Amino acid sequence: MEITQELKLDYPCEWEYKLFIPKEHDVHCIIQEIIDERLHTIKPSQASKNGSYMSYSVTLLVHNDDERTMLFQAFKSHQHIKFVL
Repeated sequence: MEITQELKLDYPCEWEYKLFIPKEHDVHCIIQEIIDERLHTIKPSQASKNGSYMSYSVTLLVHNDDERTMLFQAFKSHQHIKFVL
């Protein structure tokens, strides 16, 4: 038996994406390519065990579920972002 719950959020709200990016790439340039001049914060998190990847928390205001999902897909499809949570 599978139980699924729909995420219910009160929009607009702050949403945090966790991005894993190869260390040699500039996270600020990558984020700017995707969200342009939109207000956001970037917090470095941890380096991978072998030091080749860095994780970052990117927080920004989203206005609805479609926008939140669209940003997730944009981060996910970027050539220099290895993984998105």
